Amino acid sequence: MFAFEGNLDFGLGYGWTATAGGVEVDTETCQIKMQVTGPESFPAQRTAECSKSVGSPFNGGINSERIKIPGDYTISVTDEITGTTGTATFILVS
Repeated sequence: MFAFEGNLDFGLGYGWTATAGGVEVDTETCQIKMQVTGPESFPAQRTAECSKSVGSPFNGGINSERIKIPGDYTISVTDEITGTTGTATFILVS
């Protein structure tokens, strides 16, 4: 659970790590689809990057969003080649 501070503008940055046999895959051979959904939804983003560091929430990167509406949110990251999906949920309160 996170609270807005001051104005209603929450910077979300997220990342992911692909692994194969317990070893990180740091190539551009994946088909990753990312999406943030909730009361305020965002278009799905796609990349070939198998692993990506957490994005800066205010730089407009593919793995960041600016959220202005409180509520329950889910981040989904799916490798469309293997079908593997990771999700994280969080709540924003005003």
